[in-house]
Amino acid sequence: MPRVRVVVIVCDPLGLFEKNFFKTVWCHHDVAAAVRRHDKSGTRHPDAPCERSIAVALHQPGYLDLGLVPHLQDLHEQLGQRALVFHQETLREHPKEVFDNVTSFIGITSFPPWFRYRRYNSRKGHRSDLCRNKSLAHALKWRLAPEYRAIEEALAAAGADITREVRRRKNRCDREEELDDRAPRCVYNGAPCPW
Repeated sequence: MPRVRVVVIVCDPLGLFEKNFFKTVWCHHDVAAAVRRHDKSGTRHPDAPCERSIAVALHQPGYLDLGLVPHLQDLHEQLGQRALVFHQETLREHPKEVFDNVTSFIGITSFPPWFRYRRYNSRKGHRSDLCRNKSLAHALKWRLAPEYRAIEEALAAAGADITREVRRRKNRCDREEELDDRAPRCVYNGAPCPW
């Protein structure tokens, strides 16, 4: 497998934790509707307990076990220069640059100048009570410190930029545009996607 190339996108641990919690543990008012909107994973047993506040993670640390640290530590050792690593923020802020790097990395032609970089699979708005509680977000971020360090180390080992957002450990709670419950999941040319 010496010709294998792997593209790895790392994301904010707190956002990843909240998304997983929201999809698997959060108490949705209408579970069937939540599954249809892809807000909830249909894999959890219907009788499994659900939680009404993400704060439960402070008292049940198993919820915070994302498992990123060992995988990110092995990434550079196993793949070295065959892995292209970048942060999700870079994709969000500079999609053309990221896609140009990816196409160059895997040895294919760049996307044409008229190509439109769209954002998919992005749920806007409050997923839980996390972003409404700054002290809770801070406490959870502190508990996830090893995950944040592992991401910075993986980016550094791959020679990727460690952006200001990554260094400051910013997350979706710090971006007002992410918390707008009325915002569409997909935007194209400044308007909701027609599909």
